[in-house]
Amino acid sequence: KSGQSKRTALRVIGLVHQEFYPRIARPAGEGNQAVYARQKRPRESQLWQRSSQAIGMGPATEDVRWVRVADRGADIEWFLRDCLAHHHGFVVRAAQNRSLVDEHQQPLNDKLFETVRQAKAIGEFKLDLRARSGQAARTVCLSVSIRRLRLRSTSKPGFKAGSQEPLACTV
Repeated sequence: KSGQSKRTALRVIGLVHQEFYPRIARPAGEGNQAVYARQKRPRESQLWQRSSQAIGMGPATEDVRWVRVADRGADIEWFLRDCLAHHHGFVVRAAQNRSLVDEHQQPLNDKLFETVRQAKAIGEFKLDLRARSGQAARTVCLSVSIRRLRLRSTSKPGFKAGSQEPLACTV
């Protein structure tokens, strides 16, 4: 359509691993606090661990730059730490409104989503969205901003929240 901006075509350089996984609902009666039960059964988050193992990615080198692209399911701390440990780039759609810390690991009042929304836009673009159930097709204007920050470590068995090194990243 004339007058509408189009997304730039992308060239896929390489897809190293992909796994089809039908989503399985959490068993009835297993609440959010049932950590032990959750650890014993297969979890969707393990997809990312299996993918890392299947690929066998080593550390990035001068000649190779790994960039791991993942959906919201990979917004889990061990995946982000694994990327950083191997000097891999990563693009992960945020699912968790994480707590932030300053350079001295002191908690900040703002959380991830609010902090990103407050960052000054460096650009904007329009995107055509297709119609969905109960929603007409439309064009949206997206603002792009960049911010370096530190994510506070999350709680997990044996570690309380904030007890490990924060995750330095760009959002």
